[in-house]
Amino acid sequence: MGIESRLCDICGRETESQLGVCTRTQECIREYHKRATTVNSSNAKEKDCERCGKVFTPRRGGRPQRFCSDVCKRKFFSAQSRHGPVSPTEFTCQHCGKVFKPESPKARPKYCSYECNREVANARRRHRGNNGTCTRCGASFTWETAIGKVPKYCSDECRKEATRQLRAASVITINAICKNCGNKFSHAINGSNSWVRQYCGACWFTAKCLECRNEFQYKRHKSGYGQHRKFCSDECRKYETIKTRCQVCRIEFSYKEHRTSGQIRPRCPEHAREYKYSPKACGRCGNFYIPASGMSRYCSDECFRDHKNAKLREQATQRPLVSSWCENCGISFQSKTGARFCTASCRSTFDRRQKGNYELGSHRRRAEYYGCEYDETVTRVAILIRDKWTCGICGDPIPQDAAYPSREYGSLDHIIPMSRQGGHTLGNTQAAHMECNMRKHASMPEEMPTAEL
Repeated sequence: MGIESRLCDICGRETESQLGVCTRTQECIREYHKRATTVNSSNAKEKDCERCGKVFTPRRGGRPQRFCSDVCKRKFFSAQSRHGPVSPTEFTCQHCGKVFKPESPKARPKYCSYECNREVANARRRHRGNNGTCTRCGASFTWETAIGKVPKYCSDECRKEATRQLRAASVITINAICKNCGNKFSHAINGSNSWVRQYCGACWFTAKCLECRNEFQYKRHKSGYGQHRKFCSDECRKYETIKTRCQVCRIEFSYKEHRTSGQIRPRCPEHAREYKYSPKACGRCGNFYIPASGMSRYCSDECFRDHKNAKLREQATQRPLVSSWCENCGISFQSKTGARFCTASCRSTFDRRQKGNYELGSHRRRAEYYGCEYDETVTRVAILIRDKWTCGICGDPIPQDAAYPSREYGSLDHIIPMSRQGGHTLGNTQAAHMECNMRKHASMPEEMPTAEL
């Protein structure tokens, strides 16, 4: 069921508010609250302000209003201190009886001036040097103490003895029942030791600690059975004394270590400072050595190399055989490591040739220098295999076992030299002996003598 529309009591417009006020404008809302406050205040009872005494009408709701305005409220509480009202405006001197006003409104002085204060202090000092009588022994003595303190005893011995007598007089004998066996027993307590025992002397075991060898007492089990204690405290239970021999000086020493650690110190405290890390076993030969760093695993470089080579050999045995072509001589061979060369001599020969710029790097730079065509797929081995190891200049076979810089070594020759705009391509290259290639040099095929061909 919807809300019926009605006219606003302020402006006369239609509104659906249950208050009968148009909530669309702020003027209507303010006027409504103003009228409601006037009606409520006319019905409220008048009160007197606690500060100025002015009669006012308190507002409705909330805590009872005590002041007519916020100004009176602030002034009233500012005159109150945290612990009560501010000290009165006039005080009476405790020495001379003069009435005076302090300089600070929150001060509470006892004396009107500095002179009265000093006279009271001097009067207290006059007690020094007076004769007194000891409370314990009755002897007369002259005290020299601080101001306002009168001693009771002539010496420290009398004071200590009086304290002992006072404690002895306060001793009380208590009868109790043992919680374990149920027998009655008695024990004495005093002001300094007010602990009431719960067990009699027969219900306590006396044992010797296995660690420190000291005797100690512990409560027996109620049934008379149970595990006997071996240690007197938690420290003796957690830590044990270990005796061992130093690996450096071979002298026996002892130290305390946690029982669950399982570690044994290899050196005594004197030699422990000389080495940063403890001795450890070599991962290759098994001998103990003192490492230079925490990451060290081998005692020497030889053990490290042996371990590395053994690991490589083990990995090589697990790999299958793979057929490949030697990049130096072009012979087909099988290996498990994916080698590029068939023998070590081929590898060394290839490295020397690379250093002398006899391979692709030199061809690429020459092609860029002369501005001719260059094909990366053209290699010496590929051309030798394509030409079936036959020289393109003299027609004789090229031995596959010939090594650089032999005269019969198989080289790559450009039919039209690169200096004459001949490209490094498959159609412009051929296999040739090293001697034939050097004799041809940078000449064209028709320029060479027939006897040389």
